[in-house]
Amino acid sequence: MPVFINNIWAGLPVGRYAIRQDCAAAMAATVLPDSATTLATRVFARGRAPIRKFANRIGGRGSSLSALIFGGVAAALIGAASAIAQQLSPPDASPAKPAQSGKLVYSPWTKFCTTPAATTGVPRICFTGREMLTEAGEPIAAAALIEPTGSEKKIFRVTVRAPVQLRYGTRIVIDRGEPLTAPYFTCSGDSCISDYDGGLDLLAKLKAGQTLEIQAIALNEKPISLDFSLGDFATAADGPPSEDPKGAARGLQK
Repeated sequence: MPVFINNIWAGLPVGRYAIRQDCAAAMAATVLPDSATTLATRVFARGRAPIRKFANRIGGRGSSLSALIFGGVAAALIGAASAIAQQLSPPDASPAKPAQSGKLVYSPWTKFCTTPAATTGVPRICFTGREMLTEAGEPIAAAALIEPTGSEKKIFRVTVRAPVQLRYGTRIVIDRGEPLTAPYFTCSGDSCISDYDGGLDLLAKLKAGQTLEIQAIALNEKPISLDFSLGDFATAADGPPSEDPKGAARGLQK
């Protein structure tokens, strides 16, 4: 990794936090796009209609696997919201001012599987994830395990609000362990996405872990850290898909 990237990430020592309840814009820079992901998420969060129907409608359009994943459907299952947003600045730098204040809400880890029409040739895809939103419903970040049926390859996807410094990519840290880094593979609308290999090693750490940190670098070169509890990840990932998205929405916590 280039030295300048190491120097930037040095401002995010693992396990050191500066928790801010008002950092709905800790990604002041950084809402998932008004695409499949955001629309489906908002439908889920507000309880107006089952998110499952929305994803099925997408799958029935003859979309390819890459289109489903690229379009951010990975976060569609997440439903309504997530977790403790945090911003951590280097010792010699002050935190960036949040663009707005407000509490954050989060959903439990939820598993959802698409059921595309058989005639489309699109495989069934299962997602296990959660999303972080402001109390007003603005998405901040998302994390999702993507499991295409019939494929051994799994993807762990993180989505953060844009704009961010693209050259650094994102980092994920589980329980203060060794950080993993991945480049952004796409930005769409006002979100940027990084994919990690969802192999056995990472999957085991996610299932056994307590906290997942998603880290990014804002345009002002300040590192940002967003926390997701992993307490229910294993149960959701190993269990059956959710059949009650409205029930998951009722489980939102502040």
